[in-house]
Amino acid sequence: MFCLSAQVPFVRASWYLTCLMPRSFLLFVLCFSLACGSTDGGAAPSDDLEPPPEALGFQINESEFVVESGGDVQYCERFAPPERFSGRDIYLVGVEAFLPEGTHHFFMGYTTKADLDAGPCFPEGTVRPTGQGGHPGNDAKFVFGSGQGRYTTTMPEGYGTLISAGGFFQASHHVLNLGAAPISMGGKLNIWVADEDEIHHPVRTLACDNRGVDIPPNSSVIATATCTAPFDLDVIKVSSHAHQHLTLFEARRYDGENTEEEPFYTSRDWDSPYIMELDEPMHFKAGEGITYTCHFTNPTDEMITYGAGEYGEMCATINSYAYPADRPNEVPPPLGTIARDGSICNLLGPDCCGDKGLCELTDTTNVPGAF
Repeated sequence: MFCLSAQVPFVRASWYLTCLMPRSFLLFVLCFSLACGSTDGGAAPSDDLEPPPEALGFQINESEFVVESGGDVQYCERFAPPERFSGRDIYLVGVEAFLPEGTHHFFMGYTTKADLDAGPCFPEGTVRPTGQGGHPGNDAKFVFGSGQGRYTTTMPEGYGTLISAGGFFQASHHVLNLGAAPISMGGKLNIWVADEDEIHHPVRTLACDNRGVDIPPNSSVIATATCTAPFDLDVIKVSSHAHQHLTLFEARRYDGENTEEEPFYTSRDWDSPYIMELDEPMHFKAGEGITYTCHFTNPTDEMITYGAGEYGEMCATINSYAYPADRPNEVPPPLGTIARDGSICNLLGPDCCGDKGLCELTDTTNVPGAF
């Protein structure tokens, strides 16, 4: 059963009542009132996000920046959790986000690297042209992503993403201004948290990235890849990532031998991808996995390949997972794979895996990159 979205005005309970409510009820209200796992997309939603009650979370406000017409830029800034949450591990259980129109995509990561600090990610400040000096998201592991508009996502009760003490949230915001006038940018994010004793199923990211994307001029292509589980696991959230040439994204179960015909996840919006939240975890045994497919159309006279910018594309499934229910309180590792040239390749080496083009997801704890 899926958490269905509904566009309902935000329920503005008083702070006094909010602080007395059980957290599980608060997350239900958050899901119900803000469209669980969904977005208003480009519907110019309001940016009047009220911060969570202090005991339950905090708000991150990006520094404002202006993008000129035709501009293609990356914003990146790190934020320390408030002092009231410092010095101990906490768990992320929900995010509300508002990203203005012009957002190409947004990633929120978390890092505990000792050589980093709060503030701008770049020597020159918070903003620089896309592609200059590498991707800013590589310094932090992914915890949340969205497109433009108003998003909300919540974890099932008892599940949460570990936020280790002593680190920083890192906002990575890609903006592409295709309009005729400059645009003012600056996102807002409400971070809802829980303490360790409330979380029995720690969550990490499971990401499969197909870099074998080549779209000839004036043509349509389909890019497909499959990633498999290295151990039994439960997927609790499913989403996708692609760029402006995507027309359809689909994900299907792979049972270890065959891929099912019917997709369990579908999204047609590249800039506002659907976040599917599962009321019941989707269980995968070791060797089973996800086959994900991107349908692209290239209307230009230029070749489109993997990357960013006007002639760059991506095809990835980005999910949240936990160990099965019979392994409570164990923190799993982040998992990832990279697909190249039609095969799934291990992140830790150049060799592709097997004649089926299948490869197990890899523990990416010590691998550079957002996933």
